[in-house]
Amino acid sequence: LNSTFATSNSAMVSDVQGTLGQEMSQLESKLVAVRSQSLARLGRQKVTLANLDTQHATAIRNLQTQLTALRTRLQVVESYSRGRTSALVTDTEDAEADLRTRLRSMTASRQQQTESIKAATDRTYAALQDDWTSRVTTQRDWLSRSIVTRASALDSRLQLLSTQLTNQIQALDNRLAALSRQDDGSQERIKALIADASAQRGAVETLEAKVSGTLELDKGRVVTYAHELETLQDSTKTEVEKLQRQIDQNQGISVSSAELLRTLTALKRDVKALQQQEGQRDTSLQARMRSSKGAADSTRTYLESQLGGLERMLTHDSNERRRGRSQSEAKSAAYQMRMDRYRGDLSRINTTWNEMDGIAEVSTRGGAHPFDSPPAPPEAVVSGDGKTLLNMYCAKYRDDAASWSISKQVDELSKCFSQDCQQSLEGGDTNRPDHPGCRFLDSNGFCFAHGAAQTWCRDNARSPVCKDGGARWAAPPLGVAASASEALWRPGPARAGAGGKSISCACMKDCTCSSSKCWCVNADATPVGDGTQAYMSILSNPISSSSSKKGSCDCKCLAQ
Repeated sequence: LNSTFATSNSAMVSDVQGTLGQEMSQLESKLVAVRSQSLARLGRQKVTLANLDTQHATAIRNLQTQLTALRTRLQVVESYSRGRTSALVTDTEDAEADLRTRLRSMTASRQQQTESIKAATDRTYAALQDDWTSRVTTQRDWLSRSIVTRASALDSRLQLLSTQLTNQIQALDNRLAALSRQDDGSQERIKALIADASAQRGAVETLEAKVSGTLELDKGRVVTYAHELETLQDSTKTEVEKLQRQIDQNQGISVSSAELLRTLTALKRDVKALQQQEGQRDTSLQARMRSSKGAADSTRTYLESQLGGLERMLTHDSNERRRGRSQSEAKSAAYQMRMDRYRGDLSRINTTWNEMDGIAEVSTRGGAHPFDSPPAPPEAVVSGDGKTLLNMYCAKYRDDAASWSISKQVDELSKCFSQDCQQSLEGGDTNRPDHPGCRFLDSNGFCFAHGAAQTWCRDNARSPVCKDGGARWAAPPLGVAASASEALWRPGPARAGAGGKSISCACMKDCTCSSSKCWCVNADATPVGDGTQAYMSILSNPISSSSSKKGSCDCKCLAQ
């Protein structure tokens, strides 16, 4: 997802830059074409005017030639007819006067035509200039709307991706919670398995006890059997001795021999049967002991495997939790990187607009410049609904303070200036160029929240939207303060509150304060702002030094 978004974002930025370059090239081409057309039309007008001047000069010269000829003719006529009547002289004088009148009328007509041609030329040039200005303005407005629309679409897409990422993070949190519940369930199952294993082990121990008891019983039986065998052997020996005595006494020799043989055979058969029974019992006992030992070994192996599986399961769950946490942190970092890249894109768009202003200023020489009006602020400065983008509590105060009580106004304004104060301490860090600090304010005296808005106001300070607090309000590149801690930002002046009261605020930089004590990086810290009376009782106690308060702010307001 991160790779796909980075690729799509890079492609989108490249498309926007390429499209912007193409549109700028087309705009310049159109400007050159319009300029060429205007110059050509002006040239033609000049040629026409020159032709008219030539024609009128020729007519005047012709009239002057005619006048000279008439004068010459008049002189000739006078030389030939000096004695003619005064009527002819009068006619001649009338003709001369008429010619003079006609000459004056033609001269006046020429002047009128020249003035009308000049006026028409001026009107045409002004119309061409207005048309060119209108076209350039239209093209720029269209381009601005196009860029704003694309920036809005990009912002919407980033918001959508942010929502998706938030949902994914929520899903991961839910999954982690589920894994935690599963861990609890697994622990319960493990406990149950351990209990079952303990029960099985108890059963095995019971079986071992039974086997041991049976073995002892069988041993007792073997001992009893051996005793009985010894008793039988003793009785047999007694009977054999008795028979031997009978044989020695020669009493019933034939009967005794046969009986003795039968008795010996029976005794051998009984001994053999007893030996077989003893062997079978020993084999059975050994088999049962081997079976018991095998059952105990298998139970121990099973329990060890179950314990190993449980340990692996616990390790896997821990790894899954760590992996999920790492993925969540990585996705959060990637989202922050995309937001930083989006802010950089807005800064580059602002830079492009400034370059366009410079190009327009170079391309127009002399006279009023069509782009003398400041450019429209981007969405990092003013949102689509016409409201400036401020920190959360400041925007809340601007929109809703009119309906609050004086106590809530004091509380929310303190939070607002605390956020602005913390923003003013973020400047001068080269590792965070998108957090330049706070130098430019809106009409309410609150800091523009986005770094892109601060840098745009720096590059377009003539915009009426931007109110400059001063160059020493921020560290470079936004201002000239030596560092963010030495910046001269301060909360705005007293403002009207509910009930006709006035609210004044003051802030302690690099500090946090309770209702009775302050902890600051510098133990000599003092409040800045018009409402320093809010800290009189707190600063009656000594300030404790704490380096961990770097970048923190505490602001308090009071109503009078």
